[in-house]
Amino acid sequence: MDGLFTEIDLTDEELDRFMNHLLPIVADPSFESRLMAISDRMNQLEYFETIVELSAEQVAELLSIYNDLQRLLQIQFKFALIQDGVTTNLSLEALFQLKELTNASFHL
Repeated sequence: MDGLFTEIDLTDEELDRFMNHLLPIVADPSFESRLMAISDRMNQLEYFETIVELSAEQVAELLSIYNDLQRLLQIQFKFALIQDGVTTNLSLEALFQLKELTNASFHL
């Protein structure tokens, strides 16, 4: 897990705040079953490498799963593309449209 948090540039302070945020959420008796239901929905999607491999219904399900996970964890994911020193916020839908990163970096 440390590698994941390092890769998305979380500082130790941000990681501590995130973990403190999650503690009461995961203590909820319904948390595990709700998380497993989301996991089961993810497992129903076929393996894919790019979004173009998915049907419109599968993309809609992926977006629904994403929204349900945010609600469960009580967080909001934000994405940004940094290119030539300019930061552009991206929606998940815009992120799906990216073909490749050239001279840019992606931040969560």
